[in-house]
Amino acid sequence: KNQWEFLEKSESGTLAGYPNFSPDGTKIAYAAIATTGKEKANLYIFSLADKTTSKVDTHGIVTSVPAWSPDGKWIAFSGWMPGENNCQIYIVPANGLGDPIQVTKDGIFNYVRWTPDGKKILFTAPSSERQGNTVFSIDVSSLILSK
Repeated sequence: KNQWEFLEKSESGTLAGYPNFSPDGTKIAYAAIATTGKEKANLYIFSLADKTTSKVDTHGIVTSVPAWSPDGKWIAFSGWMPGENNCQIYIVPANGLGDPIQVTKDGIFNYVRWTPDGKKILFTAPSSERQGNTVFSIDVSSLILSK
């Protein structure tokens, strides 16, 4: 017998990835990228209660690695505009009723996580001083970056 349960089938021609549970455990945010040759990925929220999926409007930003804020009101993600090489960090209201807010500038950022108090977002970026990545944090209310 299978130890897993089928939850959601992504749209035809897409690959779903980076699932992340909401803090209350009732929803899953995930990114789904098109496999049809166009650079496009979207952010989705799957409800475990009623098995429905809603698309979060990211205004064309290719999304990756979503992470819920501890209060469940926001989703942070790394993303980029098609044709650009810089991956930035954005936050968007989890209810889908608002535009994404870019919280980083100039760089290539990835692997987003919130601090337990929800005041900062942690992420990585390639290090200019040595091989590998450096962990950064940004204060969500002031958008002040620190290493």
